[in-house]
Amino acid sequence: MSFDTLEGWILTRDSDIRHLMSFDTLEGWILTRNSTIRYLMSFDSLEGWILTRDSDIRYLMSFDTLEGWILTQDSTIRYLMSLDSLEGWILTRDSDIRHLMSLDSLEGWILTRDSDIRHLMSLDSLEGWILTRDSDIRHLMSLDSLEGWILTRDSDIRHLMSLDSLEGWILTQDSDIRHLMSLDSLEWWILTQDSDIRHLMSLDSLEGWILTRDSDIRHLMSLDSLEWWILTQDSDIRHLMSLDSLEGWILTQDLTFSP
Repeated sequence: MSFDTLEGWILTRDSDIRHLMSFDTLEGWILTRNSTIRYLMSFDSLEGWILTRDSDIRYLMSFDTLEGWILTQDSTIRYLMSLDSLEGWILTRDSDIRHLMSLDSLEGWILTRDSDIRHLMSLDSLEGWILTRDSDIRHLMSLDSLEGWILTRDSDIRHLMSLDSLEGWILTQDSDIRHLMSLDSLEWWILTQDSDIRHLMSLDSLEGWILTRDSDIRHLMSLDSLEWWILTQDSDIRHLMSLDSLEGWILTQDLTFSP
């Protein structure tokens, strides 16, 4: 689309494509959003109102009606709760709703998390301990037993590894576990990424090249071959487009492709 034809226009968005709308028609209006399209609403009609959100649309609520209230959130909608009724209480969270808990009852306790709910644990019982994480719950581990060790991560649990054994090594990452690699062997190399593992590539071999990305792997492309070209992106791959062919044009976006 030509830049000349865009003067005084902005892009709006419906469910799968961006359209143009004249700036002149937008004076004194803002965009609101429901489930599939953005609509315009006059600034004048918004005076003293804020936007609240339920499952699929934003509504307006008067500032006057909000005095001394806050928004709480359950599974599908935000509700209002009086600030007066919240004094000395905090919000806790279970699987789908936030509840209130008295601050007085929390003295000397912290929140821990298992698979679907947060529980309380006494601070006294945590002295000298830290939280570790496996697949669905956090466990405690003594700080004394961690001296000189760090946490590594595999697919579902964190393990300990001695700092002494890590000298001159860094962590690399494949699909489900982190491995160690010597820093000495990494001199003049960088990490590239394919679908599930990181490999090493020599910096010397990268001179005059950049990384491009398709659906699952990064490839190299010569900088010389990129003169006057830019990268565009469709649904699963980046393509090149000549800057000459873009003169006087901008990129718009539909569902799957940027022309």
